[in-house]
Amino acid sequence: MPTSDGKKVEKEEKENITVKGVSQDVFGRIKELARVTGKTMGEITNEAYGSVLSTFEATKTISREFLEGTKSAAKLESVSGFKNLTVSGEDLKELGKKVIFRDIGNLTLENMDDEVFREFVLRIIHVKNLKVTDAIKKSSVITKCHYVDNVEFV
Repeated sequence: MPTSDGKKVEKEEKENITVKGVSQDVFGRIKELARVTGKTMGEITNEAYGSVLSTFEATKTISREFLEGTKSAAKLESVSGFKNLTVSGEDLKELGKKVIFRDIGNLTLENMDDEVFREFVLRIIHVKNLKVTDAIKKSSVITKCHYVDNVEFV
């Protein structure tokens, strides 16, 4: 239906609906809420249904993301407990998983470019000395390091 300025206004369809099984207590509380807020029972009910639906959708999204997260955790490897360890880009490609390096005395990452590093190294944690090929960007390295004492680019 057009208005005086030519814009269309959508008419919201409303009809009377009977909902069976609503307890007298809930009905009374909704009726009081409508009175206090100055809204109709229909407006309060629509808001309540909308809230339930959005909560349900959010729950579905969170559940889906959780399941996807557990699937991706299977694609993760933790490497730890070495005094000295040297890893190449080919080693990481062969493993085919993201890696967390932790609790290593001396870790050397060699023959690896920035792309391979970013694709396969998730975190480097509690490493005393880290030697990294200078083909890897410093910004890529430092954002993945936590509690690393020394970093050397060679």
